[in-house]
Amino acid sequence: MTSAHHAPFGQRTPTATTVKHWPLVATLFVLLAVPGIPALLMILLILFHSLMPADLLLLVNPAYLQTPLPILLHGLSGVVFFLAIPLQFSLGLRQRFPRWHRQSGRIGVCSAVLMTASGIWMHHFLTPADLGMRYVGLWLLSLAIIGCFLQAFYQARHQRFAAHQRWMYRGVAAVLATVSGLLLEVFVALTLGQFDALQPALTQWQHDYARLTALGMNMLLLEVYLRRKSAPV
Repeated sequence: MTSAHHAPFGQRTPTATTVKHWPLVATLFVLLAVPGIPALLMILLILFHSLMPADLLLLVNPAYLQTPLPILLHGLSGVVFFLAIPLQFSLGLRQRFPRWHRQSGRIGVCSAVLMTASGIWMHHFLTPADLGMRYVGLWLLSLAIIGCFLQAFYQARHQRFAAHQRWMYRGVAAVLATVSGLLLEVFVALTLGQFDALQPALTQWQHDYARLTALGMNMLLLEVYLRRKSAPV
C-alpha cells in the first residue's frame, strides 16, 4: 500500500489517512511544550521583570537580566519552533494550504538555526569556562539539528518530498534530544541513583554525556522506524 506521506502536496487522500496524522502532531506539541512553555515564561519574566512580584523574579537567573539578548533570542526562536514545526506533519493542512505549509516550514527551519546558534551563545555567556565534553556535545547536537533541517529545506527545494520528510523527522528527533535527555536522567536517577557509590560517575555522565546519549538514542530509534515504515508490506 502506498503511504499518504509520500503523496504530492496537491493530491487528495482519504480522510481516515489524513486524520491518523493528528496523533503525531499532538505528540510533537506535547513533547516540544516541555522546553517551549518554560521558554515562553522566561521571556515574559525578562521582558516584564519590572512589573513582576519579587517572588517570581527569584526564578530568573540574575545574569539573564544583565545580558538578556542571547536568552531572548534562544527563547523566542524556541517558541516559534514549538508553534510552527508540529503542524508541518499535518497531512490535511499540507494538502489544503500548501503555500502556508511552505512558508511556515521556512520559518520553522530559520527558528531551528537561530535556536541552536543562540544556544551556543548562551553557553559562552553563562558558562564560558565549561569547554569540556558538555561543550563538545552541545556543538555536535547543534550541528545535527542545523544539518538535518538544512537538508530538509534542500530536498524540498528540489521537490524530493519523501527525502524532505525523512530529514524533517531527523531534525525534530535531534531537537527532542533535549527532552529525551531529561527523561533519561530521570530514569537513571530512579534506577541507579540509589547506589551511593555510583553517584559521582552518574553526575559526571549527566553533565558531560546525557545530551549526546539522548541524541544517539533518538536518531537510532528514528532510523529503525523509518526503515520499517519504508519496508514493503
